[in-house]
Amino acid sequence: METKPKTIFKNSFEEEVHEGLTSFPKYLSSKYFYDNKGDKLFQQIMELPEYYLTGCEYSILEEHKSEIAGLFSSQDGFELIELGAGDGKKTKILLEEFMQHNMDFSYLPIDISQDVLTELEEKVRAKWPNLNIKPQQGTYFKVLNQLAEYNKRKKVIFVLGSNIGNLPHPKAVDFLSNIAASMRGDDLLFMGFDLKKAPHKILAAYNDTQGVT
Repeated sequence: METKPKTIFKNSFEEEVHEGLTSFPKYLSSKYFYDNKGDKLFQQIMELPEYYLTGCEYSILEEHKSEIAGLFSSQDGFELIELGAGDGKKTKILLEEFMQHNMDFSYLPIDISQDVLTELEEKVRAKWPNLNIKPQQGTYFKVLNQLAEYNKRKKVIFVLGSNIGNLPHPKAVDFLSNIAASMRGDDLLFMGFDLKKAPHKILAAYNDTQGVT
């Protein structure tokens, strides 16, 4: 009986492309969009009137920033861990609130794109030199395994942009299960979910009139 030779891959990119293009239907992971050009395009997309998520979350955070700061506050301080931080536009509303009230916290933005993390770190350090920022590059599933190590004080895990909607259902369940496994009793999960919308509204957000997407 002839044994089919095992395919050897040089790196995870080769392996994931092979997996996607030999599947049915074929697919490629959206994480490979996010090189330097892809990051800039996505920032443009978030500014479009059709892309309603950013504006909606921004207004919620702006309106409730004091209440949110009170919920996050801890006597021993806390770690603000943001999954999929991007350019941090919305999170900066809270960073400003925390800094104005001299809250004791560290900011750990996590993103798949090193370019966007570098830009975020530079802007945060320029505006708040005393803010302890510790960016980490990687995918959700890679970084989640490390979150449990942050156990010396309260963790606030931050997931905005309805990013969970990008995951197939089984992976979304795994994602939430891994978050739960990394949390202790006083930790918090702050997550944005998009409600069900008319299909044309969602399509317009990703097929805009200016042709950015």
